[in-house]
Amino acid sequence: MDGFTLFGSATENEEEVMSKVCLDTYCNYSNAIKKIRGALRPLFLCFV
Repeated sequence: MDGFTLFGSATENEEEVMSKVCLDTYCNYSNAIKKIRGALRPLFLCFV
């Protein structure tokens, strides 16, 4: 019974950590895209 409870709580923690990691990765990814867009915008203006 204790083993099952430990396993259940461990699984919940893993899901929580994974969702946080995914969220952090998404935030970093979107920030990187914004920076790249900001850096490329002058180039596009030159071509247009």
